[in-house]
Amino acid sequence: MQFSARVNANSQFFMIIILTTVLFLICPLISILVAYWVLLRENKERCLWLFAVLMACYISFINISKSISSDPDLPWYTEQYLEAGNLSYIQYIMGFGLNGKGRELFFPTFNYLVYFIAGDNVALYRFIHSLVCYILVFFAIIRFTTYLKIDNRKIVIPLLWYTCFPWIFTYSQTILRQFLACSFLLWICVEYFFYDKKMIIPFACMVLSHTSTILFFPLVYLPFFHKELTRKSIVFYLIGILLFLLIQPIAEFLGMFVADSDTILSYALKRASSDTTFELPPLGLSKILFLMLEIGVLLYYYIQIKVKQIDAGVLKRHIGLINSIIILNLFILINIHQLELSNRLFTYSAVLSVFPLCYLVQKYRLKENVITLFFVIMQLLLVLYFMNSIYIYEIPFGCLLYTSPSHETSLHLVCR
Repeated sequence: MQFSARVNANSQFFMIIILTTVLFLICPLISILVAYWVLLRENKERCLWLFAVLMACYISFINISKSISSDPDLPWYTEQYLEAGNLSYIQYIMGFGLNGKGRELFFPTFNYLVYFIAGDNVALYRFIHSLVCYILVFFAIIRFTTYLKIDNRKIVIPLLWYTCFPWIFTYSQTILRQFLACSFLLWICVEYFFYDKKMIIPFACMVLSHTSTILFFPLVYLPFFHKELTRKSIVFYLIGILLFLLIQPIAEFLGMFVADSDTILSYALKRASSDTTFELPPLGLSKILFLMLEIGVLLYYYIQIKVKQIDAGVLKRHIGLINSIIILNLFILINIHQLELSNRLFTYSAVLSVFPLCYLVQKYRLKENVITLFFVIMQLLLVLYFMNSIYIYEIPFGCLLYTSPSHETSLHLVCR
C-alpha cells in the first residue's frame, strides 16, 4: 500500500511538472502561481524546488530581455565573451579583464565552458549565467532554511526577496563577475558555518571570479571573527576595528613585500592601499539605512538566541555568520568615502541580506495569507522597477503579461 501510494504521489508530481512547464512556455507568471499554489497545498521540499527553478528561469528570461546598449557594462561583457571563440583557452583566460588580466581566472573559464554550449549566442550565454547564479543561491537558501527548520512555505519569502528586490536584481545582469562571486559567497557561508564543509575549491572559484571577495577569507575562516562578544573577547573586537580604520596604511605596508610580483594578492593590496574612485555616486541615505537595518536585525536575533541559551556549538555557528555580516557592514560605513570600495562591498551586503531575512522568517509565525501578500508585493515591486528603471527591458506588455520566451527572445535563443 505504501509503495503504491508513493508511486501515485510521484506520478501526480510528474504531471504537475509537465503542466507547469507547458504553462511556463505560455505565461511564466501563471506557471509560477500554479507552482506556488501546489507548494501551499502539499508543503514538500520537491514542490519548493519546483517553485525555485521556475522563478530562476523566469528571472533569467527577463534578464536576457535587457537591452545590452542600455547598460554600461554589458557591451564589455558581450565583447569579452565572444572572444572565447577566437582564442585558445590559455590565451583567453590570461587576457581576460581590464585591470587584473590573468588574475581572475575562474570567470573566463566559466565563459569558455559556456561558449561550447551557446557559441556566439549572447542571449543564451546571459541566460545560462543568470540561471546558474540563481540556482546556486537557491540551493544555499534552502540548505540554510532547512538547518533553521523553517517551513517550506515560508522559504518562498527569501527566494522572492533574492529574485525581485530591485538592488539584487539589478546586479544580476550588470556586474556579471561579481554576481557569480556573490552566488559562491552565499553557498560558502551556509556550508562552512552550518555543515562543517571547508569549501576551499568554491572559495578559490569565488576569489578568481572577483578579487574583492578576498576580504571574506578572514571573516569566514579565521576563528578571530567567530568569538562571542564578552569581556575577554572585546579586546579582539577593538583590534579588529583598529585594523579596519588603518586598512590603507596596512595594505600599503604589506604591498611593499609583493610589489614586484604580478599576483592576485599584490593586485588586491594595491587596490586597497589608496582611495579609489568610481563612476557611481557615494552610497545614498537609503543604502546607509539598509546597512544599519541589517546590523539591527542580526543583533536582535543574536540577543534572542542568547536568551534562549541554545547549545554553545550551535551558537558559535550563528555567531560566525552574524559577525561576518556585521563586520562587513561596519567596514563599508567606515570606508564610505572610498566610492569604489563602498559600492563594491555594498553589493555583498545586499545579497547577504537574505540571511537576516531568513532569521526573521524563522522568528515569526507567518500565515499563508501573509506569505501570499509578500508574493504579490514582490511581483508588483518588480513591475514598478521595470516601469521606472534606467535600463531598457524589451518585454512585450510588461512583466504581468510577459510570455516567456517571448517571440523575440525565442529567435535570440534558437536562431542567433
